[in-house]
Amino acid sequence: MANKWLVTFNQAKTESMLISKYINKPDSPPLFMNNQQITEVPEHKLLGVILSNDCSWSAHIKYVTEKAWKRINVIRSLKFTLNRRSLETIYLSFIRPLLEYGDVIFDNLTNFKQN
Repeated sequence: MANKWLVTFNQAKTESMLISKYINKPDSPPLFMNNQQITEVPEHKLLGVILSNDCSWSAHIKYVTEKAWKRINVIRSLKFTLNRRSLETIYLSFIRPLLEYGDVIFDNLTNFKQN
């Protein structure tokens, strides 16, 4: 089908992921592309959102919180140098969007379990 649409795929960059809420996941046969096996991964980052094969958001939340804390620590180092308005502008520009990005997807999250 790819040849029909004149699309080429890079097997080295292609990954597969079986998404299931079952603890004992069903066995799936290995996938091949051009006689090369595609690696199966437990999670995949797509447009800045980490999707997990068990439908949990633990990996994504961990990634976002680590990234946000790094930025918060920069603000902490500037708290005696800049005024409150400047610090608020930095927060609203660099930290809050990071926390709110993709929130529509995982907004219905009710039981978050930290790994």
